[in-house]
Amino acid sequence: LLLSLPLAAADTTTPVAAPDLAVRVGRILSDDYYDRTRIKPVLLIQRALRNLEGAEIGLDTLWDQGQLTLKLADKTFTLPAPEPRSLIEAMGLLDQVRTILEGKEAGLGPKRGRDLGYALINGGLSSLDPHTVLMPPEPAEDFDQDIRGEFGGIGAYLHQDVTTGEVQIERVMPERPAELSGVQDGDVIVAVDGESTAGLSLEQCVRRIKGPKGSTVALTLRRKAQIIDISVVRDIVQVPTMATYRQGGIGYLRMDEFNAKTHQMLVKELIDLQRGGNLEGLVLDLRYNGGGLLDQAYFISDLFLPKDKEVVRTIIPGGEPNRRFASPRKAVDAPIIVLVGPGSASAAEILSGALQCNDRAVVAGATTFGKGSVQSIRPLHDGSRLKLTIQEYRLSGGVSIQDVGITPDLRLDR
Repeated sequence: LLLSLPLAAADTTTPVAAPDLAVRVGRILSDDYYDRTRIKPVLLIQRALRNLEGAEIGLDTLWDQGQLTLKLADKTFTLPAPEPRSLIEAMGLLDQVRTILEGKEAGLGPKRGRDLGYALINGGLSSLDPHTVLMPPEPAEDFDQDIRGEFGGIGAYLHQDVTTGEVQIERVMPERPAELSGVQDGDVIVAVDGESTAGLSLEQCVRRIKGPKGSTVALTLRRKAQIIDISVVRDIVQVPTMATYRQGGIGYLRMDEFNAKTHQMLVKELIDLQRGGNLEGLVLDLRYNGGGLLDQAYFISDLFLPKDKEVVRTIIPGGEPNRRFASPRKAVDAPIIVLVGPGSASAAEILSGALQCNDRAVVAGATTFGKGSVQSIRPLHDGSRLKLTIQEYRLSGGVSIQDVGITPDLRLDR
C-alpha cells in the first residue's frame, strides 16, 4: 500500500499496450476504487479529450451529438460516441480513440501513438482524484525500484551537461561495482555496450546501464584526452535515503522517503546514534520527504510512540475505520523535534502527525503538503501499472489532513 518511487540492459523496443487497456483499467476501478461517487463517465471523457489535445499540438477533438471527431493535421477521424452510462462504456470509448491514435493511418508512429493513449487514459483518471494514475511500463519499472529501495546497477551517480549533452559520472559510490572496476568521478560516458550515448537523454543512458545482478555492462569512457573501455559486473545497489550525525547529546536523522528498506535502515541508524550513550534529544528531518509505503510509516511511528497510542486509521466512505496502535517496542525516549515543510507528504505526514497528536514531538517548519489518501499498485499485461486510491487515512482522533496538511507547532518559514 502506497502513500505517494532489475531492468533489462537496454530499452530497444517499445512495449505494445493492450487494445482493451482502458477497459481493463475500468474494471479494476469498478472493483476497488474507494469512492464510487467520484466516478462520472461524461466528465471522464471530457477530461481525457482535453488532456489528449494538450499532449499533441495540432490535434483537435469534438464530441457532440453522439459523434466524436478527431482532427490530426490534414486527417479527420470520426466514430459513434453516445453519452456513456457507465465507467466501462466510457473506457471502451477511450480504447476506440486509442486504436485510431496507434493505427497506421494516423501517421504518429507506434511509440508516439502509445504515449498519447496513456495521456488520454490519464486525462480521464484525473477526473477521479490527483493520485490515481496509469504509469507506462518504463516509469513503472523506475517506480518499483524506488519503492524496493534497490536496483541492479553499477553504483554511480550520473549527470548530463546541459550545454554539450554529455553524460558524466558525477560520483561513484564507495565499494560498489563502478569504483571497484576503475570508473572514476568525472569520467564521460561515450558509449554503453558499444552504443554511442550521443543524443541520448540521461534517463535513456541510465536505462542502458542498469540491469540484472551478475550481468556485465561495457562502458566506453573519456578521461581527459584518453578513451578507456571498462567492463562492470552489475550488482544490487541500495540508494542512500538516510543521513545521521550526533553532536554532544543531540542526534540528527534525515529520512528522504519511506521505501521497503527504510524501517530496517532506521533501526540500525538509531542504534548507531546511541552508541555514545542515550540521546538527550533527537531532530527528525522530514523536509522534502514525499512519502512512500503505509506500513513503513506505521512501523517507524511505532519506534517512537508509547504503547497503545493510536498511530493512524484507514477508512473508506461509509465503512468502519481500521485503527492501528503502537506496540511496547519504543526505540528512543528522548524529546523529539520533527522538521517539516511543503515537500513533506503522505507517509511523512503520518509520522509527523502521529508524533504531534500524541504529544510525543514538537513539529517545526512550514505546513506540509496535505495528502490524506492511500494508493495500491496493480500490474497490467503491457507492463504498465495502475496506481489507484483505495482508502483515506486519518490521524489519531479521526483528523483528516487532506488538502490541509500538518500545521507545525513552531513555524519556521526560512
